[in-house]
Amino acid sequence: MTEANGGLYARVRVFAALAIFLSAASTVQADTPFSCFSAGGLTPLLRSEGIAEFAGDVVFNCTGGTTTPQGSPVPQVNIQIFINTSLAITSRLFGSGNEALLLMDDPVGSEQVLCTTPLTGCSANGVGPDSAAQQNAYKAGRISVFQGVPAGLNSVVFRGVPIDPPGEALFADGSPLVRTIHITNLRVNASQFHGSGFTPVNASTSATPAAAFPIDSQATTTIGFASRRRHAPLRHNRVRAGLSEHFLFLRIWILQSRVRFGDQSGARTAGLWHPP
Repeated sequence: MTEANGGLYARVRVFAALAIFLSAASTVQADTPFSCFSAGGLTPLLRSEGIAEFAGDVVFNCTGGTTTPQGSPVPQVNIQIFINTSLAITSRLFGSGNEALLLMDDPVGSEQVLCTTPLTGCSANGVGPDSAAQQNAYKAGRISVFQGVPAGLNSVVFRGVPIDPPGEALFADGSPLVRTIHITNLRVNASQFHGSGFTPVNASTSATPAAAFPIDSQATTTIGFASRRRHAPLRHNRVRAGLSEHFLFLRIWILQSRVRFGDQSGARTAGLWHPP
């Protein structure tokens, strides 16, 4: 073998090794599992004599996974919340659902687009893996607010929620993109808790199919403490929203009425909730 041929073979081996390394690295990146972790939240004091006390929120942050290809249907999931007592959820009924809401990526203002078919949910198409597209996956007129449906005395379900894994997308600052699932406006019948002192009110979460919303082992969240003492309740949802309870209830009615009578612009001016 000549020296020239030997050098050529050496370069070929180096390129082959580099190609294998890059392939393995890209495979590891693509195989980052989709996972969702409980982010906790406020745990207000709930009056033990109250039958419709606002509880804390249930929040999950999701990372990784494989993004849905652009134009393909996003996997839909039913997300169900259970409270650790019977007769617990007393969120006001409205139409075929109630006032409990699930928000995707914490939309604000005109980004809040209500799904008007809570019994079946709403479909969505993927926006692809591009970071800018993933940052706006639930904005720009796309549905981002889902109404809860009673699923038993102590349970509420959000049906047909499309959850697109963020994959390897990044925020503008270069940090990994986090997909947020935020459940708010849960009322509970705190009078059902008869313990002394402060009794924790817990909410557990399940998903069907589980692979579309892989919840970690901390799927049980404390959303408040029922107290037999007469504490003023922390109306955190209403205070930080800057909205009265009656305004929220009326606003959902206006939204659904506009959509029902053909005014689609009503679905894009929700004003249902504002983050802190």
